[in-house]
Amino acid sequence: MDVTKKLRRFGIIVGVLLVALGVLCIARPAMVMEFMIWVIGCSLLVAGIGQCFRAFSRRKEEGLMWNLVPGIVLVVLSAIVLIYQGITLFTVGIFVGVMAFFMAFERFGVAKMRKRSGERYGPTVLFGIIQLLFGCCMISNCFVTMLDIIIFTGIYAICAGIMIILSGVMFHDL
Repeated sequence: MDVTKKLRRFGIIVGVLLVALGVLCIARPAMVMEFMIWVIGCSLLVAGIGQCFRAFSRRKEEGLMWNLVPGIVLVVLSAIVLIYQGITLFTVGIFVGVMAFFMAFERFGVAKMRKRSGERYGPTVLFGIIQLLFGCCMISNCFVTMLDIIIFTGIYAICAGIMIILSGVMFHDL
């Protein structure tokens, strides 16, 4: 019984945090995007420094050069990400857009195979078109599309948070 109450409370707390995160994503998408870029940059920096320490600690067994280069590259990359956030956003946006193009054409290939074998292919073509349109949007205006993704993430977080809160409040026998 005591464990059940703790789980319900935990669920309600998680739900409230998700709703708060969702509201933040909708109210301040640019701030959330900058924070995400900052987290990525700091993560790259920590990984690079860790790789450099690893390289120095194992230099006798494995050699220094080939283990040090990835660490240095990660540190330089983290500096670029942290200093030039606009370039980072643009690069991520272009990468996501190109990946969407590849996935769209993969969907079209699958649809062609399904058509040849007499299977339904309409939904596959539809998803390919959606991915193609997303890729076009992403490449044409990375910043706005990233903001839209953050806003949709916020909407999802609010809905998920409300569902979790309701399940914690309504289902007393859990």
